[in-house]
Amino acid sequence: MRRRPRRYLLYAGLLVGFCVLLAFAGCGSTVGIGELKAAVSGINFGAVMVGQASTQTLTFTNTGTGAVDVSGVTVTGPAFQFAGPSAFPVTVAAGSTYSFRVQFSPSSAGNAIGQVTVDSDVSAGGLPTVSISGLGVQASAAASPAVLSGISCTNSSMAGAGTDNCVVALNAPAGSSGLSVSLASNNAAVKVPATVTVPATAAGVGFAATVAAVATAQTATLTATADGATQSFALEVNAAGGATPYQVDLSWNAPATSADPVAGYYVYRSVSGGSAYQLLNSKVNLTTTFTDSTVEDGQAYVYYVTSVDASGVESAPSSPFDVAIP
Repeated sequence: MRRRPRRYLLYAGLLVGFCVLLAFAGCGSTVGIGELKAAVSGINFGAVMVGQASTQTLTFTNTGTGAVDVSGVTVTGPAFQFAGPSAFPVTVAAGSTYSFRVQFSPSSAGNAIGQVTVDSDVSAGGLPTVSISGLGVQASAAASPAVLSGISCTNSSMAGAGTDNCVVALNAPAGSSGLSVSLASNNAAVKVPATVTVPATAAGVGFAATVAAVATAQTATLTATADGATQSFALEVNAAGGATPYQVDLSWNAPATSADPVAGYYVYRSVSGGSAYQLLNSKVNLTTTFTDSTVEDGQAYVYYVTSVDASGVESAPSSPFDVAIP
């Protein structure tokens, strides 16, 4: 079962003494927290001829209670580019959506993978990401028949049961009768159709790989065969929950007024019962949220927060807050 992040809100109005020590004003009100979530976990651009381009739109929804300020979009993978709109920053109100385009333009044949990350002012839950993939296809001479040139899937790794969207590609558009491609998986945990047909004039076709839950990590090799040509793709299958640890999401109220303006915050943590506190953020935290993703199962921790002015002078610590990790 997938472990869901635990969120602990350090609202001063609920913790006795929090406002007294930090001299926070406005502690009776709750600050809304925004959170962007992608409509899909990954997209596959399918087969694209080398030198050409394909564009798809990604949409993210603010499912939180406060606005999110998007400062930019980071796209990794040499064949992928952010395609706009590029007017930043963008404010996404609670319940609203933010959409943009990503382009796949392969410069060589073969599988391509990458990732899209939306950069924002919200650190709770981590920055939203989407995996992207595509298959570059080298066009053949006009007189040559279409030949199977590749197979790829949106995800190269799956945790738990699910479906991976895959595609087979040709090096040129299929003839008037199309082209039948045989598919196979060497692992019973991953099932694929026995055959798929690339339609006439098309350079590829998609199919679904159905992944069953497994107890231990393993690899499945998906194979496509057509007219004597064979291509393969390796898919890692992992046990559900093994790669998703617990995390603690903290949130607190900023002061409404202050003679010495607050520039940011430091977050400290200690093992419950201990006296030595560790500074968790190496740089001043500019927002009133922080995610601690370094906690361990079965451990109990104590947190406190200090505010920092522009000169780096810290306030007294807040009241401690206890968190027990299951």
